[in-house]
Formats: sequence, C-alpha cells, structure tokens
Amino acid sequence: MPLSHKILLIFNAISVGIIVPVLTLIFFQHGGSSETLWAIMGAYSVSVVILEIPSGMIADFIGRKKVFVLSHILSLISFFLIINSNSLWLLIIAVIFLGASRAFASGSVEALEVELFIKKNGVEKLDTINNILSIIDSVGTFLGAALGGFLGYLDNTYTILLILLIISEIIIIFFSMAVIHETNTSVVYRLETSLWKRLKANLLLVIAEIKNTRIVLNIVLMSLVLGISLSTIETYWQSTFIRYISPQKNWLLGIISCSAYIGVGLGSSVGKYCFNLLKKHRKYAKISYYFTRVLLPVSLMGIYICKNGIWFAVNYFVMYLILGVGNLVENTVLHASIQNSHRASILSCISLAIKAGGLVTSFLGGIILKNTEIAIIWLVAPIVSIFIIACIIYKFDLSA
Repeated sequence: MPLSHKILLIFNAISVGIIVPVLTLIFFQHGGSSETLWAIMGAYSVSVVILEIPSGMIADFIGRKKVFVLSHILSLISFFLIINSNSLWLLIIAVIFLGASRAFASGSVEALEVELFIKKNGVEKLDTINNILSIIDSVGTFLGAALGGFLGYLDNTYTILLILLIISEIIIIFFSMAVIHETNTSVVYRLETSLWKRLKANLLLVIAEIKNTRIVLNIVLMSLVLGISLSTIETYWQSTFIRYISPQKNWLLGIISCSAYIGVGLGSSVGKYCFNLLKKHRKYAKISYYFTRVLLPVSLMGIYICKNGIWFAVNYFVMYLILGVGNLVENTVLHASIQNSHRASILSCISLAIKAGGLVTSFLGGIILKNTEIAIIWLVAPIVSIFIIACIIYKFDLSA
C-alpha cells in the first residue's frame, strides 16, 4: 500500500474517531434529547439503508475514488448543518446527510486497496492487507477519539470539535483527489445504457452471487446481528457510562473510546494468528467465526450487570477485542470469495445489513425508553441477537 494511501486512511479514521466519544452528546446540544435519540439514530439508519446498495454499485460503475470524495462532501454538509442546528428537525436532516456519507464511504477505498493487493500478491495473503487496514483504522480512530474526548471536555458546546471536523473534511476531499489514482478499476457495464438499467442488471448479479456462495450469504445474514450489537454499543454507551462518573470526569469518554480501537487492533492481530492456524481446517475456521459473533452479544450483557465505571470500561474493551477477531476472519474469507467487479456492491450489502440491524436497535430502543430504563437495552438486544444467530446456524448449517 502506498504511503500516501496510508496517510489518507489514517487521517480519514482520525476524522471518524473524533466524533465517536461525544456523538450523542453533540445531538443533545443541537436539538436532540434522550427521548428523541431513537428517532435521530433511526433517521440515520434509514438514510444508510436506502443508499447503501446503490452507493456500492455506483462505486463499481464510476470508480472508488469519486464515490469516496462524494462521501466526504456529504459529511461536510452534515457537520455544517449540525453546528447550525438548534431544533430536532434540522438535526434529523443533518444526520440524514451523515448517513448518506457513511453509505457512500463504505467499502469504496477498502475495495480499491484490496484489489490492488490481490493484483500484486494474489489471494493467499489477504489476511495481511485486512490486518493492515484494521490496524490503520484502529490507530486513526484511537487518535481521533482521544482528540475528540479532549475537545469535548474543553468545550461542552462541541463547537470547536465541529469546526475541526469541517476543516478535516475539506482537507480529506482535496488530499483524496491528489493521491488516489484509479487507473485500473473493476468498473462494469460501461455500455451506452441508462444508469437505472445498469444498476438493475448489477443488482441481479450481486444477489445471485450472494445466494450461490454459502459463506457470503452467511456473512451478510450475520451482519444483521452484528449491526444490532454495534448500534446498541454506539448509541447507548455514552449515556450509560456517564451515570457512573461525575461531570468533572467527562474527559474519560475519550479514554474509553480509545480503548475500543486498541481492542479492535489487538483483536485483528489475534484474528490473523487464529486464521492462519485454522485456515487449513475450513470447518473449524467457520466455527471460530460463529463463536466470535455469538460472544459479542454475550459480552453486551456484561454492561447490564456492570455497577461501576471500572467494570464498564473493562467490558467495553473486551467487546471490541472480540469484534476485532471476528472482523479479521470475516473480511479475509469474504474478499477471497467475491469478484472484483462486485466487491464494492457486496461490501455495501454487508454494510446495509449492519445498518438494518441498527434499525432493529432503534425500534427496540423506542419501545424500551417509553416503558422502562435505558439499562434494559443491554439485556434485550443481546437476547434478540443470539436468537437470530441460532436461526441462521440452524437454517444454513445444521439443516444443510
């Protein structure tokens, strides 16, 4: 991977990480509340769900670079709207743009880097590039989360943080245009036909590839469960953790966020070792993958029984360690099983499934917050996740 690409990806991850420790708190300062949080996150998830697959296909058609740049233009618009928002409706419009940016960003540059690696090294060492991408993402988001937590502590209106995000998005846009040279993409259907016809034709091919490749189908379905777990963590961890600390210790939010990315990076390295150990025994590799995906919602239940900040922090780190292991195994198997011409589209399908899981969490959160306390979500979401995992395993493995 070129050094310029590594710098771009690290800077991009820093930009993403900055907002992580204080995302819901920013919403509360700009028109949202704990009672409307489910609606805000629901609007975000709906935006991603609608645009996820079309964005991946467009990346396959016109190139990863253009779609990646577009995603950051949408982020720039979103942060500009948030900083000027003082009402729920303007905030919802802002998160719709944020969701659109995440949809167009998912898999665009990742697909390009994987394809460049395969072209140079083949598919035998895919775990190497996936580990590199995971570590870059973890280091960048770690640095971003540390900075975001510090800036949030300095300014509880989060104006400085949002201004920094706007500046960083402008830098990323111009830097991307300068350093990404996509001369040999796997763009398909360069015929003189309408975009709609090309999208429709590609969608049918992508669906067929997913249905006919059992491991890809399983990964897509398991991504729904992953989305439930991730959205539960990302939406409710801050409001849960601040119950254990005094307002003077809000700077700990950044530290907790940083621990997540250390966990993912460490988990990715552990996953690389496990994959190399088990890849000759495909059955055991699949079992280890299922095990990590079951273990993640089980670890969420630990938050429900946590009674202080220390145990919360430990459990939070363990959740992301488990996530890192599972992601490395999943990404390595996935990229070896799909074609370049559909890579971004299938990555978008997986991201869509994750965001659909986010919608499930928003629905559960809306019901729970109307009837009981927020802590119950840490029990209900894992139970739902484990039930879905059991159904997937029974349907596609035990009954096969």
